[in-house]
Amino acid sequence: MNNNINEVIEHISHRVQNILKDPPSPVLSVSAAVAATWAIWRLTLTRRKANTPPIVPYNIPFIGNGLDLSKDPRKFIDKCKKRYGPIFQITTFGKTMVVVTGPYIQECFRLGDKYLDFNEGVEDFLPLQRILNISYDKQKRQEVKHENENKSPIVKAVRNNFKSHQLKIFEDRMQYAVDRGLELDIHFEPGAKSTTLEIDAVQHMVGRISALLFAGREVGESEELITAMATYAQSIFKAAIAYTSLPANLADFVTKNYLDISDQIDITMKHITPVLTKVKEQEEKEGQMDPDFFMHMMLHMPNADGSQPTPEEAGFWLQDISFASIHTTSLFTTWALHLLSDRPDIQELIRQETEAAKKKHGVLTPAVVKDMPIIDSIFRETLRLNSDYIGINHKAMQDTVLSNGIIIPKGKSVGMAVDDVHNDPTIQHVGENNIPLTEMDPRRFVSRKTKKSTSVGLDLLSFGLGYHACPGRYLASQEICYLLAKILEDYDISPDTKDGKRAPNRVAMGFLQLTPAKGVVLTKRS
Repeated sequence: MNNNINEVIEHISHRVQNILKDPPSPVLSVSAAVAATWAIWRLTLTRRKANTPPIVPYNIPFIGNGLDLSKDPRKFIDKCKKRYGPIFQITTFGKTMVVVTGPYIQECFRLGDKYLDFNEGVEDFLPLQRILNISYDKQKRQEVKHENENKSPIVKAVRNNFKSHQLKIFEDRMQYAVDRGLELDIHFEPGAKSTTLEIDAVQHMVGRISALLFAGREVGESEELITAMATYAQSIFKAAIAYTSLPANLADFVTKNYLDISDQIDITMKHITPVLTKVKEQEEKEGQMDPDFFMHMMLHMPNADGSQPTPEEAGFWLQDISFASIHTTSLFTTWALHLLSDRPDIQELIRQETEAAKKKHGVLTPAVVKDMPIIDSIFRETLRLNSDYIGINHKAMQDTVLSNGIIIPKGKSVGMAVDDVHNDPTIQHVGENNIPLTEMDPRRFVSRKTKKSTSVGLDLLSFGLGYHACPGRYLASQEICYLLAKILEDYDISPDTKDGKRAPNRVAMGFLQLTPAKGVVLTKRS
């Protein structure tokens, strides 16, 4: 094969020289060889095994389809579907993946991790375990590899304790934390009626809730702990950028020396370990107690190898629950604020629903938002409209044949076209008002009792699907809806833009949706 390529390069190089009247310079000879190499690369680019996903061609190595994808992700994916079919392969900024669209997404989830592994897919794009291993060597997680992630202690603990009907024990702390966040994390200049709320402040507000619910009352109001939990995800993503931009070994060096996450872990361990030690000692004397905070629940969860966790081992999971809960909750709270920012009519609709709920129940509490279908419908719209263009990545653990005969080769990264399916009228409910799926309809799901914000399916993939569906979605939904209702009681929300329209989302790597670069303006209500 190499000899054939060399012969072709030499042949094309000579042909280029013969076309020219003057003898070529050495530079021209090299240029001809480079041109020939490029031609061979273009020829081999589209070569693929039978029945494997069609490769979307591109011109620039590494960047691949990234620029076209970044310009208009929805248009690019729709164009690829029409030209190459529902399953195709793209390359974007050094990452190659198979993109799955439409009903085939559901088929991929049903195959299970034996064929398409979710955890391995996430690790390919966001190497959490590698970053942790590089950054922190004082302790390792007590875990073994599972075929089913539901056997993971943290997933079992969340699944067993955070269903909708189990959230009552957290209600008073959530109320208190939200009130504290509104008081301490929204800052006004003296005499000012308006201020800008950035995502950092939202993360801190959500961090207050998480610290009380997950770490407990004894340490949950520590500003040091709240800050460490709230900023942990940011540190992880900064390190992850190194792995998307640099060779792995160099990224390891940069992470260890410049993007270290050990400080946040040290702080969380410093606060939670003594609390769990005290609980364990008390239970050894008096018997097992009913936990009222998450890390106490983790103390009762056997490690993946069946052993009972020490306070240090149980406490080490606090970073994971912080990453999973604070990051996503902050993102979707921020997106909801932006969606509402240029829609004062919808803000007023939420206030009317809030007042009706207060008249019925006497006071607005986190539990009361379950009786507020409009705000739940708005949150479902927030999830639907702000999901990644391609996400929920899996990794093919073996050659995988789909029902249309396409074979996904072993080792391939597989991404789901989430935004595309969320805006597909053949899959997605348009609603009685016939408002386009690309726009927010606050009442789109109000009359559909089975389409709560926590109801997962092909038409809402933000929380995953099947046994990979996020077990903490009931808490996240209650938390976000309650926080939005409380903010709207006190403030009008408007965009921080010149044209008065909501700030646009940013896009990373061509397919990941990020919150807008600007915050939203909060103005005190008279």
